[in-house]
Amino acid sequence: MKNIGLVMDDQPHLLFSIKNFLLGALLLLVYFNGMAQDPFKFMLNEEKDQYIQISGSAQVWLRYTDMNPGSLVNGEERSSLADLSLRRFRLNFAGKFSQDLRINLLLGNNNINHYSYREFEVKVLEAFIDYRFSEHFAAGIGKQGWTGLSRYAAPSFSESLAHDISFHQIPLVVAYDDILRRWGIYARGKIDRIDYRFSLSRPSYPGSRNKIPLEGQATFANVRPNYQLSGYFKYQFFEHESQLSAWSPGTYLGRKKVLNIGAGFLHQPNTTWQLLGDEIQYNPFTSLAVDLFYEQPLPQNSAVTLYASYHHHDLGQNFIRSFGINNPAAAGLPNDFINGPGTSTPIVGTGDILFLQAGYLLPVNTQNTKQLQPFASFTYGVLEILDVPAINYNAGIHLYLAGQNSKISFAYENRPLFKQAAFENFVDDRKGMFLLQYQARF
Repeated sequence: MKNIGLVMDDQPHLLFSIKNFLLGALLLLVYFNGMAQDPFKFMLNEEKDQYIQISGSAQVWLRYTDMNPGSLVNGEERSSLADLSLRRFRLNFAGKFSQDLRINLLLGNNNINHYSYREFEVKVLEAFIDYRFSEHFAAGIGKQGWTGLSRYAAPSFSESLAHDISFHQIPLVVAYDDILRRWGIYARGKIDRIDYRFSLSRPSYPGSRNKIPLEGQATFANVRPNYQLSGYFKYQFFEHESQLSAWSPGTYLGRKKVLNIGAGFLHQPNTTWQLLGDEIQYNPFTSLAVDLFYEQPLPQNSAVTLYASYHHHDLGQNFIRSFGINNPAAAGLPNDFINGPGTSTPIVGTGDILFLQAGYLLPVNTQNTKQLQPFASFTYGVLEILDVPAINYNAGIHLYLAGQNSKISFAYENRPLFKQAAFENFVDDRKGMFLLQYQARF
């Protein structure tokens, strides 16, 4: 069972690496701050239409988790776990050097905690150039996150409606990309009310696939696909969303009236393989999706946000993939459960997935300086290999102290535990996770 939860161990030079990174970032901020009127924006000309802008964010998790049976954390079997982790951090340098030319450099990483097995590192997540040819067409090249399929195939982490993203919309994450980024080219634009994007990219290939294909079940192939092609279109009924970023927000906190209907696709050849007799069969990955996003500002600085999507994934016969978000368990003891260790549960597979999400924003005080936003998400997956639907849900509440720049979230997440017996995969139990998150952004 493939488990994508990233885990790392204590390293003697961990704190030294973190200090170096933070010190370097601080020096850069001080340098630009001294030269700019805006604390994080440095103007390059007198017209102030050319600039370098710095932004960043971090999310810290305090969590209590019911672990899957047989989960091993640092070699010790654990049935539950409390941990503190840095879910993700980002430092972004965006430059506009003419009316039409933009350059972007993004640094960061995910899932840093004291149950880790790898050295802390700051990765170059994005490095790309974007050029606008006209008001209807722009294109870019480099390592970037522009992709198709659905709205949250490129989710804005710091503007998520729930406590985290929905992983069935990013089915190949980590397996064929670098935290949702790939090397490639893209095209984007708007024609009247239609917003579109296309992406042609080179999938990553970590080289850690199963060396031998299985009979009757597709798994990720031990070959590198040549390309990944995707596209997404949405029709915007009310206010138009910005295309300056690839990443779509989960909520505008009532600042926009938005109703969009979207549809997209993703195709990647030679993604999985399986044995058919003595022959190896290679399967492409093909996914189709439709979705709807709606945000309606309401009186007294409140708002309602709704999202619904339908995905059809085809990765070959009986393909299944489990996800463990920020998984503290690196391994598990052999057992009859198919989830995998830690927080893993089957999310992606050949089949159909329905997703619903809702949030309601209300002010805490009359000045609207603080806001509350209860939210809930529900995922219903009918996957070929499972004999019953995979149902996942979460609910919680955000407290916005300064919008998305300072946010506290409390959430509960519940997942099914699938057991294999008599050639059937059925839900034997359910496990939960309590989470307290703090997000800071500038």
